[in-house]
Amino acid sequence: SSSESSDEQSHYGRMQGANPSSSSSRYNNQNNRNKQNRHNSQESNDWKNKYGNDNVDVSSSSSSSSSESSDEQSHYGQMQGANPSSSSSRYNNQNNRNKQNRHNSQESNDWKNKYGNDNVDVSSSSSSSSSESSDEQSHYGRMQGANPSSSSSSSSSSSSESDSSSSSSFSWDSSEEENWQPKPTLSQAPNIPFLPMFIANRGNSIQSAQEIKGVSVVKKIAQQIGYEMQSPSAIPGQKTLKKFTILSTVLRTMNAKEMEEASKELYFPLSRASSTSSSDAQKYQAWVAFRDAVAQAGTGPALLTIKEWIQSKKVQGEEAAEIIAVLPIVARFPNVEYMNTFFALATSSEVQHQHFLNTSAVLSFTELARKAFVSNSTAHNRFPVHAFGALKGKKEQPVVQQYLPYFARALKQAASQEDSIKIRTMTLALGNLAHPRILNVFEPYLEGKESMTHFQRLTIVASLRKLAMLYPKVARPVLFRIYQNTGEATEVRVAAFYMLMKTNPPAQLLQRIAEFTNDDQDPQVISAVQSAIKTAAYNQQRPSELSDNAQAAVNLLNPKVMPAQYSRKNIRSYYSRELDLGYKQVVSYIGSDDGFLPSNVFYALRTQLGGFNRRAVGFAAMSSSLDALTDLLEDQFADAPSSSSHRSQKQSQQKGPWSFDKINNMLNIEPSEQEQVEASLMVSTLMGKRFFAIDNHTVEQLPQLFKRAAASLRSGQSFNYTKIANAFSLTIAFPTAMGLPFVFNLQRPTMLYVGGQAQAKSHPDLSSGSNHEIPRPQTINASVDLQFVYSTHAQSSMGFVTPFNHLHYTAGVNKNLQVNIPIRAKLDLDAVNNKMSAEVQPLDQHNEQNMLEYSTEPYTSQHCVLRMAQNTHEQMQNGKHTLQWREPVHVRKPNQIHKTLGQDSTGYAFDFNYHSEQKFIDFAALYNEAHKRNDPIAAVLYAWAEDSINLNNITLTYNPQKSSAKYARFTAAYLDNDDENSQDSHGKNSQDSQGKNYRTSERSDSQQASPNDQVSASMAQPSSSAPDSQSRQQQFLQKVGQGIQDSNNVVLDVSAEFQGQSKAQYVATLAVATSYASPKARLLFFAEKNSAQSQGQQQVRAAVESSMPNVPHMNYMKALSADPTSYFNAAIAFGDKSGQSAQIQLKGK
Repeated sequence: SSSESSDEQSHYGRMQGANPSSSSSRYNNQNNRNKQNRHNSQESNDWKNKYGNDNVDVSSSSSSSSSESSDEQSHYGQMQGANPSSSSSRYNNQNNRNKQNRHNSQESNDWKNKYGNDNVDVSSSSSSSSSESSDEQSHYGRMQGANPSSSSSSSSSSSSESDSSSSSSFSWDSSEEENWQPKPTLSQAPNIPFLPMFIANRGNSIQSAQEIKGVSVVKKIAQQIGYEMQSPSAIPGQKTLKKFTILSTVLRTMNAKEMEEASKELYFPLSRASSTSSSDAQKYQAWVAFRDAVAQAGTGPALLTIKEWIQSKKVQGEEAAEIIAVLPIVARFPNVEYMNTFFALATSSEVQHQHFLNTSAVLSFTELARKAFVSNSTAHNRFPVHAFGALKGKKEQPVVQQYLPYFARALKQAASQEDSIKIRTMTLALGNLAHPRILNVFEPYLEGKESMTHFQRLTIVASLRKLAMLYPKVARPVLFRIYQNTGEATEVRVAAFYMLMKTNPPAQLLQRIAEFTNDDQDPQVISAVQSAIKTAAYNQQRPSELSDNAQAAVNLLNPKVMPAQYSRKNIRSYYSRELDLGYKQVVSYIGSDDGFLPSNVFYALRTQLGGFNRRAVGFAAMSSSLDALTDLLEDQFADAPSSSSHRSQKQSQQKGPWSFDKINNMLNIEPSEQEQVEASLMVSTLMGKRFFAIDNHTVEQLPQLFKRAAASLRSGQSFNYTKIANAFSLTIAFPTAMGLPFVFNLQRPTMLYVGGQAQAKSHPDLSSGSNHEIPRPQTINASVDLQFVYSTHAQSSMGFVTPFNHLHYTAGVNKNLQVNIPIRAKLDLDAVNNKMSAEVQPLDQHNEQNMLEYSTEPYTSQHCVLRMAQNTHEQMQNGKHTLQWREPVHVRKPNQIHKTLGQDSTGYAFDFNYHSEQKFIDFAALYNEAHKRNDPIAAVLYAWAEDSINLNNITLTYNPQKSSAKYARFTAAYLDNDDENSQDSHGKNSQDSQGKNYRTSERSDSQQASPNDQVSASMAQPSSSAPDSQSRQQQFLQKVGQGIQDSNNVVLDVSAEFQGQSKAQYVATLAVATSYASPKARLLFFAEKNSAQSQGQQQVRAAVESSMPNVPHMNYMKALSADPTSYFNAAIAFGDKSGQSAQIQLKGK
């Protein structure tokens, strides 16, 4: 299972101090196994009727239980039963194991009936589950606070025999059921034990306190966040993101009525806000903070509030889609009532008729349904089942009876209507459920009984990823048969193998696959198998069952080295024992038959933090044909004016007597119909998963989208995107020997803000163009005021709560990282002359702005929970004599560095301040470790990892008082000597006064290389050193190709000017000439630096020539007699412009 299922979870409920008796626990476990075996036997017969008579052993070599048949049985409900004596339970335990063994033997024969007489053992050689099937489990879930007894060993040994971790059984005693909290209703907040907000008022929720008014508290916190976001530089210091965490925590204690009242008071959409009103900006940001905090709450009242927003159109489209996307991560107790409400919302007409929202709602719902009802281990480890009981009753099967049939019918309807986007959406929805019965739905499409395109069938195979991890022995034989079918489409076979690797295949199966690469005729499949097995065997720093199995098969692979454009899968992992940090990265792609670039790319990165595994980021980009997609996108743009005559001539030829259609009819040629262009993008981040699907109709709407966007930008368009989410949330709480609740809390709220105003004009005007094609603009003039802010606040704390006096004692550490870029820019693009210029200046030239800030603060504190909820903006006092205090932890006298950067070189002054209590700068601890192991990815992921916790503060601040520059101007120009494209600023070809272009056409009989001792740096001496000098560009374009027959000359010129009290400028020009007819090639380079505070100008000039013979490849005898000797000469001069330059001469042969 994937670890993202535990990312946003609070494990508080699992720490309940249940007191099961050993005898009843053991009996309940075995009594319910009897029921499970009867259910398994019936479902086994169903599979037998389904899958014919083949002989593939897909069962485990040990007597593992058939967990796939128990997917919709809640293991929690199964463990509730009578309370027999412990003496009889031991006999029942052995008796039911015998029945289970007989059932497994029968189920193994049933699977043999389906998958042929290959005698391939595709099961694991042991009863261990797939290594990837534990991804969705948090190891914290294993720290349950249940009372262990002798009976627990029987339960654990039995659960180890299950098919996967998802079906492991967990038992509790009937006495634990008596200790359960009342199950929360959908409109009431769950009363979660141990957490401060729920027990701080003498064991009750803070909502029971007279001084706490939930609506007013929430309104006050949201307005405070909205006010502080107007000053981005102050966000870390004012702990704005910590207030967001408190806001979402308070919302979890509120019921639906209170949330609805708060919504009415805070609702302020962007359409109502004025771009010039700071008051409106504060109101809108307050609403955004409240909106995102409700989404992070994850309770039943929060779901009802979101439902009301969508139905009343307070949020819609992309905004609503982002809110829905986080629900699978943040849901607190998704019981049947919660899920049925979510299902009704996701399938309602209000949702299904909104772009982006319809796919986000369906996929988010099915992902949460899998975590709550299909993967039993995830449901146990993630949700507080020991506090409220099972998420569903024993007889409730909403996935099989309600959810799965609905999506199966929707898929069938979409297939009959040939609705490509809906087909892929419903396919992924069924794949998200990961229920074994989805194979029944997919079978007619995979076997060709129902019509589908190759790409849609590829999507079906790719959607089996979760099933492969949750139920490996169910998915393994299906995927193996698809891979083994050499008549199947290449991309489908490769995808089936990629999914097969996720089932943790046993060594004998990998050996069979590796050996088959010597007989397989498909190079794409061979390359995929080779790369996957080799990287699984050698790129794993921590030993695993998969790496051991891969090592057993690697020597059987086809030894032929396959080119990089063929399909490949790369598995890479890294682990630092010293810092207890690591990662696992999987990069795979499927090669394309119509180009070098892959048509399908998959990427997943999973980080390991102190033994806790979680999915950091992932994406899947898929297309039916990358070449066809590129052609379709290009068709949406109008041809250039120079090619309009060619296009009309081509169209007239297609209608003439020798058109393609008439030729096909004369020769009785039946051209193959081109399949529909299909493409998909799945993005998985810490803030949720998003899916975007396109087809021909989607791409053909681009001209209308461009036209509307150009019309809005022509008169100026304000934009404001703000998103706050808890990228990682973990809470563990349990009782202590003192009788006080202990709480460990790890939160990482993150904010992304992009706002400002933009205006753009083009020629020809895009807003007045056709609805069927996008005119290619010759010039674009744009301006933008942009404020970009990315801020994250990681807070980790541990402590205890004293409910009798409302206090919370904690020790923790806070880490802040913020990037703030406020700029004003103007952009001019000249596509005809290949030129671009931009003017950039600070958005606020009067006040200091923190561009970058990183801080670490360890502390101890004591605070009143009630006061913290009421006054989040109240700063705690230092000193332990007060009721509310916070004391930073100091270890030594800090080291400090203060330096001003950029003032002399550009005129812009940036103050760098370093304040740290470290003995020395050891931020490079992990970098050095990664460098020793040659792993740059770890150095990037954990660039700020430290060996110890110290107080740090690093800031980079723009200082307008010290800055002399007012704005910066950047230019770039490209020239070549092509007869059609090389034009100067007046639109004429790049020709000299004689009307000739800069290309030597004199033929040289010698094709042999020869040394040239005349190379000098003076060849790169410019006629002008001014920025964007056209004379210098034309000079270099002419000089670089002199003496080279039929040369292709290219010039690239860039410059940067900083205008103000003192001017600074930097220019660079690069020219290159090559030729297919001459052995000579030449490079000229010039660069000059003129700093704001410098008295002199520094220059670099370089000329490089190479002479490499054109050896006749088609004539063997001439090739033998040809002289292959190549020569290289270079001259470099650098130094002060007015003084004597230093010279470097290089010669090579």
